[in-house]
Amino acid sequence: MLKRANFKILAVDDDGDILDLLKYNFRKHGYAIETTTDPNEAIPTALRFKPDLIILDVMMPGTNGIDLCKAIREVPEFERTYIFFLTARTENYLRTAGYENGGDDFIEKFSGLRALVNKVNAVLQGKLVIRKNAKIFRIGRLAINRESNLVTYGDKQVKLSNTELDLLLFLAQNPETLSKEVLLSNIWGSEIYLQKKNVESYVQKIRQGLGLNIITNNERGFKLNPY
Repeated sequence: MLKRANFKILAVDDDGDILDLLKYNFRKHGYAIETTTDPNEAIPTALRFKPDLIILDVMMPGTNGIDLCKAIREVPEFERTYIFFLTARTENYLRTAGYENGGDDFIEKFSGLRALVNKVNAVLQGKLVIRKNAKIFRIGRLAINRESNLVTYGDKQVKLSNTELDLLLFLAQNPETLSKEVLLSNIWGSEIYLQKKNVESYVQKIRQGLGLNIITNNERGFKLNPY
């Protein structure tokens, strides 16, 4: 496994203070990071720097982050590079547009810095997969359609909420047992929601539509059973 010092991060945001904060935090964790306030410089910088992960703001002058994400994905070198949005704009329609144009995750700018660092650590170290842009994801008897929010499991089909879909997709992409803390951090974005979000209630809603055995849990956490 590569050391963190071997991983590179590119951050694009028109707010220089945010970029300074990202540089400080990621360098403290041992990453190489380059930044730019100009979205037009993002692709030339990426081609030179060859980042393993790209962080984009959504609302920027000129080219917005979603259009920039689409343009980055059209460059063959970055077809599978992780792209995270760090933004104050987290409306559902923006999330949907971000995922449709190749983004892997949305993280709230003003409350999610710790969650961002944790997620970057996890995906670059190969501990977790976070690919929310998967339009259709299949594993075993389970098929998840993000475009329609429809989920099929054997002969059952239900429409899930966005949060339920995110939870199910995350469990499907990470087949090992996942703790409640990992789920809270990666689905809701920050440990501050630990007492406010009830993982069990979302799991119960998924079970009501797809069957009791689709997700099992024990003292260590939750695990998907797609077969």
